[in-house]
Amino acid sequence: MLTLDKIYHAAFVLKDVARKTDLIEAPKLSKDCQLYLKTENLQATGSFKVRGAYYKISQLSQEESAKGVIACSAGNHAQGVALAATRRGIKSIVCMPDGAPIMKVENTKNLGAEVCLVPGTYDDAHDKAVELQEETGMTFIHPYDDELVIAGQGTIGLEILDQLPDLDAVIVPVGGGGLISGVAFAIKSLRPEVKVYGVQAEGAPSMYRSLHEHKYQTLKAASTFADGIQVKTPGELTYQLCEQYVDDVVTVSEDETAAAILSLMENQKLVAEGAGAVPVAAVLFHKLPVEGKKVACVVSGGNIDVNILNRVITRGLVMSGRKANMTIALEDKPGQLKKVAEIVSRCGSNVVSVQHDGSDPNMPISSCFLKLTLETRDAEQIEQIRAELAKKRGFPACERKSIIEEKRKERFIMKVVSTSNAPAAIGPYSQAIDLGNMVFVSGQIPVDPATGKMADTVEEQAAQSLANLKAILAEAGLSMANVVKTVIFLADINDFAAVNAVYAKAFAEPFPARSCVQVAAIPKGAKLEIECIAVRE
Repeated sequence: MLTLDKIYHAAFVLKDVARKTDLIEAPKLSKDCQLYLKTENLQATGSFKVRGAYYKISQLSQEESAKGVIACSAGNHAQGVALAATRRGIKSIVCMPDGAPIMKVENTKNLGAEVCLVPGTYDDAHDKAVELQEETGMTFIHPYDDELVIAGQGTIGLEILDQLPDLDAVIVPVGGGGLISGVAFAIKSLRPEVKVYGVQAEGAPSMYRSLHEHKYQTLKAASTFADGIQVKTPGELTYQLCEQYVDDVVTVSEDETAAAILSLMENQKLVAEGAGAVPVAAVLFHKLPVEGKKVACVVSGGNIDVNILNRVITRGLVMSGRKANMTIALEDKPGQLKKVAEIVSRCGSNVVSVQHDGSDPNMPISSCFLKLTLETRDAEQIEQIRAELAKKRGFPACERKSIIEEKRKERFIMKVVSTSNAPAAIGPYSQAIDLGNMVFVSGQIPVDPATGKMADTVEEQAAQSLANLKAILAEAGLSMANVVKTVIFLADINDFAAVNAVYAKAFAEPFPARSCVQVAAIPKGAKLEIECIAVRE
C-alpha cells in the first residue's frame, strides 16, 4: 500500500541519484496567475522517470537483481530504467514502440539497456515486455502502475511543497497516471487544500474519460505527438488514486501543446517535450480555474526529437502570425518580383523563401504563381501586406489574381457559416460550409454555446448537439427538414439506442439517411458529435 513514509524513503534513496530540480517563477507565461515551473526536463536523463525507476530497482532482492529487469516505455521510462539498472550492475531489456523518437532510443542504448523495438504504440510494447518477462523470469518494471514507482514520482510533490509552501494548485501531465498519482498523494497528504489538476492530450484522453465517466476504460486508439502520454489504458492503481486525490483532469489540443512548447522556449529558455508542455498549455489556454492563484506546472521532460521540435516551432510561428506563406498570381515578365519585394519590404517583412510556379493548369500561359514565405511580426502585419498588394492599382499581379479568383468563383462558390454566439465557446465545431445548393455542417459537439459547458448524460449531450445543428442550419437559412444525410460519431457504440431515441424526436419522417460510427476520441471529451448534409430545394 502506498504511504507517505514510502515517499519519504524514496526521497532518501534518490538524494544522490535524482536532482532536486528548480522551481522557477515564469511571469512572462501568464498574467492571470502566479505561475511556477518544476523543471523536471532538467532532471538526469531529461525526465522525472528516473525517480520511480531507480527507487523500484533499488528495492529488488539479490535474486531478482541477478535475473535482471525488463520494462516497456515510449522513451523516458526506458532511460530511467537503463540508468538505474546500469548503476546497480543489473541487466536490463526495454521494449519500445517503433515510433519512439530516435533520440530516446539511442540514449536508452547508450545508458546500457538492450532495446527491443515493437511495432505499434506503448500498449503493444507493454504486451511484448510481459511476454518476454514470462520467458526470462526477469522483473518487470512497470512505468506507472506500481506503488514503488509511484512513490518515487511522489518525491516531486514533496519538493514542490518545500520550495513553495503557500502553493494553491499544481498541474501535472497525465499518461498512465504514475506521476500525478504520486504527486497528488504526497501533496494531499500534507496539504489537502491544495488543488491537483491533470492534463492529457485530446487524442489520448484515457484517464480523462475514465475519471469523468467514473469507469476504468481503454481507448480504441491514442494519437498525439506528445509520445510520453500516448497511453490507451491508464493504470488500475493510478486510476484509483486519481479518483481519490485528483481534483480534475482536462485535455489540450496538439496546436495548444505546440504553442506551449514554443512559449517555454522563447520566454523561459526551456526545451520541453510534448508531455512536459501540456500543463503549461492548460494555463495558457485557460483550461483550469487558476486565476489569481500560485500555481506550479510540472514540466515533466525535455526529450523531444529535433525533427518534431522543428515542426512544432514552425507550427507555433504560423499560429502566432510570425511566419506566413503567401501565393501571388502575376504576369510572367521581368520586374514583377522586384515590385512584390518592394511592397513586402515597405511593410517591414522579410522574405525567406521564393518559389516560381508556372505549371498550374488554372493559370493563363503567360502567367505564373509566386509563392513567398515571409517572416512577420503578427497577423496584423500579414493583413497589411495583403492589403498593400491588393490596392496597388495597375499592378498586374493583383489584376491577374482577381481574374483567376473570379473564374474560380464561377465554378465553385463557398462560404463559411457560423452562429453568432458559438465560436468563442466551441470554435470550429460551430461552423458549416455553404456551397450554394448544399450545406455541409461540421460535427456538432454537445457544448452549450451560452455557457461553454457540457452535460453529463448521453441523452442530454445528444439533445445539445442536435440543438447546435439546428442553430447552424438556421444561420444558413435552412431547417432540419432540409437535412438529407447525418453521421453520428459515438465514443461508445453502446450509447446508440439512447442517442437514437433523442434523434428520432428531432426529425420528421421520412428520416434522413444516417450513419453511426464509433471513434477513438471526440473533441473536448464529448460522448458524441453529429454532422450533416443539407440541400436547398
